[in-house]
Amino acid sequence: MDKLEPAKDDEIIVLLENIYNRLSNSSTTAAISPNFAPAPHIVAASAFLYASLALLLVIALMCMLVKGWNRDFDRGLTHDTVPEERARKREYRIRGLIRYKLPIIVSALPILLQISLILFCVGLMFLLFHTDQRIT
Repeated sequence: MDKLEPAKDDEIIVLLENIYNRLSNSSTTAAISPNFAPAPHIVAASAFLYASLALLLVIALMCMLVKGWNRDFDRGLTHDTVPEERARKREYRIRGLIRYKLPIIVSALPILLQISLILFCVGLMFLLFHTDQRIT
């Protein structure tokens, strides 16, 4: 996304024109770099791509948390020899997972991943459709 800032060549050309004008006529004023504004499609594409990346990082964090919670769920249950005690601990842990909405979080992860993919595709389409007109 190097189109979010002015090209270095443009700044060099402006400076060289300023030097040429000063050498040929000493009464010229200093050159002012032209104001740069990135194209709206570049800004939109960048916004979609960065939103996709941010959402993907949140999803990765949530996946690691869910993996840790699932690993901790089974930890220590096999060491209990009394079935009633094992069942009591397991029920306590299941209630905790339900209280912290783990089933909802797990079911939301694929949906969030699909939203991230859609954001990425929209950003890519913004970038590609304005880069080469033969695509449209």
